[in-house]
Amino acid sequence: MEANKILHLDINGQPIGWITWQDAVCYHAKQMVVWELGQTEIDVHGGESRLTGKRSIITTSSIIAVRGATKRNYAARIAVSNSQMFIRDRNICAYCANQFKSSELSRDHVIPKSRDGKDDWQNALTTCISC
Repeated sequence: MEANKILHLDINGQPIGWITWQDAVCYHAKQMVVWELGQTEIDVHGGESRLTGKRSIITTSSIIAVRGATKRNYAARIAVSNSQMFIRDRNICAYCANQFKSSELSRDHVIPKSRDGKDDWQNALTTCISC
C-alpha cells in the first residue's frame, strides 16, 4: 500500500479502490463514512473556531466504508493480495487471534478453493503459519 492511501469500501464492505487521505477527509466532513476499520492512518488538523477557540481535527482509518452512490466498475475488482489482506486484518490470525509480523502470516479460505471457494475478499482470511 502506498503511504497515506485509504481503502475505500461501499456500505456493504465491497472494495471500491484506493483513495487519498484528502478524499477520505472529505467523506468524513460530509458525514458519509458509515464505518471504518484498521489502524488510524492520519489525523488532520483544521483551523481554530472563532467561537470556542478550539482547533478542529478529523481522524481517518486505513479502511473506510462510504454511503451513497459510488462509481464502480464491476469488471475491475480489486484482487486479493496477501499484503493488503494482512493490513485489512491488522496482522491478526483468524484462528488464534494473535498478532504477527507479515512474514509469519499466510492466507486461508473459508470455503476451500478445492471445493469451488473463490479467492475474493469475503472468502479469504489471515492466518499464522502454525495455525
